[in-house]
Amino acid sequence: MDYNSLEWSKSLDYPISINDTIFYAGGSKEEYNKRKNGQHGRADWAWRWSKDLFEFGLTNGFIEVKSGRDRPRLYTKTYANAKIVRNKSKYEIVKFNRTKPLSTLEFTDNVYSNDNAKTQFEDLMDNNVFDYTKPTALIKKFMSLISKKNITILDFFAGSGTTADSVIQLNAEDGGNRKFIVATLDEKTPKNSEARKAGYTTIDQISRERIRRAAEKIGDKSGFRALKVDNTGLKEDVFKTTGELKQVDLLNDIDDQSDNRSDYDLLYDTLVDGAIEYNRQISFDMINGEKIIKYDYSSESSGVIAYFGDNLTNELTRKMATLKPLIMVFKESTFKKSSQKVNVIEQFRIISPDTKVKVV
Repeated sequence: MDYNSLEWSKSLDYPISINDTIFYAGGSKEEYNKRKNGQHGRADWAWRWSKDLFEFGLTNGFIEVKSGRDRPRLYTKTYANAKIVRNKSKYEIVKFNRTKPLSTLEFTDNVYSNDNAKTQFEDLMDNNVFDYTKPTALIKKFMSLISKKNITILDFFAGSGTTADSVIQLNAEDGGNRKFIVATLDEKTPKNSEARKAGYTTIDQISRERIRRAAEKIGDKSGFRALKVDNTGLKEDVFKTTGELKQVDLLNDIDDQSDNRSDYDLLYDTLVDGAIEYNRQISFDMINGEKIIKYDYSSESSGVIAYFGDNLTNELTRKMATLKPLIMVFKESTFKKSSQKVNVIEQFRIISPDTKVKVV
């Protein structure tokens, strides 16, 4: 009977006493008192039925108390051939012949209901920081209709992260190896919303936190990778006409990457250009005291190796070439002069001719 996604109404926010137990919409007396004092959101906890309708429904068997995971809850009951109607100033029960077959789900605890979705989400996140979240049971049902268990699920409207949560759960239940790709805009959460109060300034922050908690809850340590669309990473004034170039500035124009680009940024630029999947393993290694990045590199996969340091030597080049990666990546500023770049390309041509050398 209580929802916090409805527009808050003072007349629908009242205490209910049943058998010496007092029920408050949302389950908290403290929050109820705050709402009564004006501290409520546009959408906040309230009952779906008015006080008069509730009292009539309770007296005539349309209300039921059920134990929930966090608190006892009030539910309205649906009958096959009877309903409550308002006749002028009073309520009465009307019997009728149902023309539409009654779903058996209406006689069960519907796992696909929005109410269950809300309850599960609040239990996981310790708060209701997202309205209208979808039930994971429903999304799992859709996915289970596909016989393959190694598919990739794509959701262009991630929202609270229900799809990712559902994939994690279903994999744990049936031993599947499904992957998920979810996308969302970094939309701002409304001011004074429960999400903003909890520290979430954008919707995608809620999605990421839910995925982390969902995996942790069932002991899934496979992890996930969060990426965001960014600019090209090039300096703002990198595009110049011939007339704008000056001899004294040529050395400054060699490195066209923005100064705030991280090694990860440079690596993912390479992955984008090479149409390489973004979810492969990243590891680090040391060669001659210099850090190299290995992406999807193992005994089974030649992958990508990146060196973005400033101390490139012939010995370091030869050792990286002997690893025979599919792609070898350097940054432009690593090379102090063009002859050094030519030497690196020649070293790889001799030792690992199948390696594609890229400079970003």
